Amino acid sequence: MITITNRRNFLIYIAIVIGTVVFANLISRRLFFRWDLTKNKVYTLSGSSRNIIGQLDDRLLAKVYFSDNLPGELANSRRYLQDILEEFQAYSGG
Repeated sequence: MITITNRRNFLIYIAIVIGTVVFANLISRRLFFRWDLTKNKVYTLSGSSRNIIGQLDDRLLAKVYFSDNLPGELANSRRYLQDILEEFQAYSGG
C-alpha cells in the first residue's frame, strides 16, 4: 500500500513539474527580456542606441568582413562585434 501512495505522489510531482515548465515556456514567448550578466554591462545597449533603433523606418543592413586568419587579439573583437550586432537585432525585433 505504501508503494502505491509513493507512486501516486511521484506522478503528481512529475505532472506539476511538467506543467510549470510548459507554463513558463508560454509566458516567456510573450515577454521579451534579456539580461546582461557581465560586470561592466558590456552587452547592454545604451539608451541613445535604443532610441535610434526605435526611430528607424526601415531595416538596417550591416555587412562586416573579417579574415579567417585573424591574430588572437582581433579574434575576440570579431566575437564581440557579432554579439553586439545580435543584441541590436534582438532589441529591434528583426
